[in-house]
Amino acid sequence: MQYNVLEVKESKFMVVLACISTGLLECLFLALALSSAIRLFNENRTFDDEVVCSIILISSIVFSVIIAIMIIYILRTYRYQVDIYMDDKLVRKRKGIVIFELCYNDIISMREGIFSLYLYCKGPITMANGKKGPRTIYEHYAKRDKVRIKQLISPKIQR
Repeated sequence: MQYNVLEVKESKFMVVLACISTGLLECLFLALALSSAIRLFNENRTFDDEVVCSIILISSIVFSVIIAIMIIYILRTYRYQVDIYMDDKLVRKRKGIVIFELCYNDIISMREGIFSLYLYCKGPITMANGKKGPRTIYEHYAKRDKVRIKQLISPKIQR
């Protein structure tokens, strides 16, 4: 019978910070692409200028697409991923599907970082699909959530 069930999402502050930083990077690459496109239409250009500007333009557009995908991934993870801390285990779900389960007796230690929590495990985490995952769980949580997680997990960690 489980008495303590804590559902936790990623810290809103960290999601906003990640989106702002990737958005600034996106603007940088789009500005680089725009300046290269303007140079391509310059009348006093040489063949070397055309080649360099074309490479910069293509690279900037590719990096802009990659960064846009990163922003979408960050937002989707925030929206759909939830960590459920129960009395005896951690369950990570994404869109209601269990990604992995981790028993607290498999955790060696727990460390706290700035807006983050590190859980170090004895061995690799076994994912729901049978593949081996990482040995460390690193997640960004709000301060109040970190305190509640530490209160729930600390007595059950094998030392």
